[in-house]
Amino acid sequence: MNYWYLGISAATLMVVSTPATTQSYEAFKQQYQQRYTDYQAEYLKSYESFKQRVTAQWGDKAEISDADTYVHYSDDLQQKTVIDYADNSIVVERLSDDAIDIKEVEALLTALSETPVTEQAKRDPILQSIPVANDQTVLASWVPESDVDGILQQATIEASEDQAEVPAEVVQETIADVESEQPATTAPENVEQEQLPPPTVKRIQRMTISLNSGSVYSQRAKPYMEDARQVVTELNLPFALLMAVMQTESSFNPLAQSPIPAFGLMQIVPSTAGLDVNRLVYGKQQPPSVDVLFEASQNMRFGGNYLALLRDRYLKQIENPESRLYCMIAAYNTGAGNVATAFHPRGEKSVQEAIDVINQMTPEAVYQRLEEKLPYQETRAYMGKVRAAMEHYQSI
Repeated sequence: MNYWYLGISAATLMVVSTPATTQSYEAFKQQYQQRYTDYQAEYLKSYESFKQRVTAQWGDKAEISDADTYVHYSDDLQQKTVIDYADNSIVVERLSDDAIDIKEVEALLTALSETPVTEQAKRDPILQSIPVANDQTVLASWVPESDVDGILQQATIEASEDQAEVPAEVVQETIADVESEQPATTAPENVEQEQLPPPTVKRIQRMTISLNSGSVYSQRAKPYMEDARQVVTELNLPFALLMAVMQTESSFNPLAQSPIPAFGLMQIVPSTAGLDVNRLVYGKQQPPSVDVLFEASQNMRFGGNYLALLRDRYLKQIENPESRLYCMIAAYNTGAGNVATAFHPRGEKSVQEAIDVINQMTPEAVYQRLEEKLPYQETRAYMGKVRAAMEHYQSI
């Protein structure tokens, strides 16, 4: 399904018309929100449908694109390419008994070096209806300022084998026929269930290309730094914070998406952070459209404004700026309510009562409490990643 607000300009997406009356405005708002709800449902339907298709071929080795990996399958789903922006690797796998030749890998890298991100998005079964504005090639988005020969010379390349277990299709139980012939209150007797066949085992040929350079993040970040500096200047945010959150959220994957759903470099969820920014900053009562969030500069504005809302609205009463910064980082990932549970005496989501506790603690004690008591391990690990990345960007 291709919705009208996914395929035109940002202005058309965000400003449709100005209703003449309050009643017509409310109807307009409800109509827009319903369209977004429909889009969200359609996106998740496409996501799950494609996931089922690849799982039917790859079983427990099926993979789908997420925030920091981009996964591309061949048309017949027999080969997949996983571009891992977090692990700095490209993994090519094929369901076959025949090993992958290095010349095939070279040809694949050459194709990635010639394909703009915009065009790759059009080929993606999940993103194909969403205009993505990014002129980088796919390969340059992974390792800028390098060519295929340079990558092959510097990278570690390793061939290996694996196997995938594909579960057998569920065989309909004979109990269904028996039940249809008996009253619902009667338990069937002596009904045997057909034995499911064992999973199908398929051989996987794999070629892994791993980068050895530790400076890849800095290279990937360069195309976004000018816009980032403009955003942080307008919002009085630390440059290192915006860049560190961006790196931690997506590893600068230009096609970052997740089934929450969240989109873009700073992984904005349209219906939560996106809606908050639109309402409280831009005075719009609807979530941002998805193609806006795939535009890097707009995504940074939404991410930066949400950090500013956390600082100036939701966590404003935290007195120590460093303590507030740590809570902002955690809240960006998990929400202010979950941050509150780490400090509230009864583990409740009361932000104000949590702030009363925070204001009696040192910044380092606040950080330690967040690392130990946040309800999700993902957010506890997120804290350390952002803090480490900030140290790097403070020197740039």
